[in-house]
Amino acid sequence: MRSRLWCILFSAALFFVFSGCAEKQVKTVEIDKQAAVEKETVAAKQSAAAQEAPAAEKVASARPAAESGMAAEEKAEKKGITSDTYVVKKGDCLWRIAEYKDIYGDSYMWPIIYAANKKKIKNPNLIYPGQKLKIPREGVSMDAVKKARKKAGAPKPYTPPADAKAPVS
Repeated sequence: MRSRLWCILFSAALFFVFSGCAEKQVKTVEIDKQAAVEKETVAAKQSAAAQEAPAAEKVASARPAAESGMAAEEKAEKKGITSDTYVVKKGDCLWRIAEYKDIYGDSYMWPIIYAANKKKIKNPNLIYPGQKLKIPREGVSMDAVKKARKKAGAPKPYTPPADAKAPVS
């Protein structure tokens, strides 16, 4: 009788422990909604600023901003790398971020994200909610992709699957 009681109590304790620890899958659709909201607010602020500023001031203030923006774009184009940004959510890790269909669709490509963000990430196992990570989209060689997949422990051959979005130009 006592052994049954202990078995039931032990089973109930395991159930409560593991049901609270299960990770919930993060939906990447939230990223698209958040980006759309940010674009709308930026556009609204720009249109309000455009209505308030006189034409001469607008032209004078737009030149330095446009020149600095173009300089950053030109540097990225010289390197041949284009990238998007991703804001880390609670429960994310580089492996899971790389696995999202709208990122790469292949979890073994996490070293590519790590290499692009080495200044922000000291340890690839420690990323924090709110961090903005660069996601390389183009300009990465196939050899770099193969090395990254090999480093991550992908099975041979180290080429990405056909449905993956490899950042190869």
